[in-house]
Amino acid sequence: MAISTSPDSFLEIYSRLGSTSVGNPIEVKDKDGIAYNIDYLLTCQEIFFLKTNIPTTSREEEIKSVCEIGAGFGRTCHGVLLNFPEVVEYTIIDLPEMLLLQSEYHLNVLPPDLYKKIKFQEFNAYQICPYNLEIQIDAFQEMEAGVIDTYYRDIIDLSDNVFIKNPIGKYKPEIAGLDLPTGTYVPFELGRSKSVLNIWNLDEVNSHINAHNANYAPSFHTLARWELDRLFPHFVLQLNVRNSSGSIN
Repeated sequence: MAISTSPDSFLEIYSRLGSTSVGNPIEVKDKDGIAYNIDYLLTCQEIFFLKTNIPTTSREEEIKSVCEIGAGFGRTCHGVLLNFPEVVEYTIIDLPEMLLLQSEYHLNVLPPDLYKKIKFQEFNAYQICPYNLEIQIDAFQEMEAGVIDTYYRDIIDLSDNVFIKNPIGKYKPEIAGLDLPTGTYVPFELGRSKSVLNIWNLDEVNSHINAHNANYAPSFHTLARWELDRLFPHFVLQLNVRNSSGSIN
């Protein structure tokens, strides 16, 4: 289920981000000298997906609290806070060393009034509660099933809107040009979508979409929209919206 992104909308989102060069990432510049990097290209697609599928009126009235499980270096939090002014509080749950990195990064890319909206919580001491929007990008595929189940019970199943982006399956390292030493551990058993497939074969990728969407479906939600990532089409963007009745779908 693809959604077209107009160049103007994409550039408008990117222009709001301010500095995307902290840490000296690899970038390319357009004819006007504007620099782009792949991490924030992904962020713009994700922000556009959310803006398109959560109506403006709903965002202003309902998207006040956000929680992200596993935030990487912090690009998504950076993008959301600069593109969703209605957000009052953004909680990040992660490992202690990642929280230190994210805190330092956001101090460098966000103005003080936005930085104050962020709450940092350790993965083993987070608050169990619902959020208006829960975000999880490319982290569950690195977690054991029991850990994922706990996050669903404590946060995801309780939240109003759930945005999840994970790979549709596993792939052998050699298919991506990686020559690993014999005996290297490859975590095929982690995550919920564990089928080993050729990620460059879109027919094979498409054949796993329904199963993947079901694997990551929250208990009390309906899948409102999904699309394949534009740069890495073995990743699926999913927006699940809580049923008004609260019943299992």
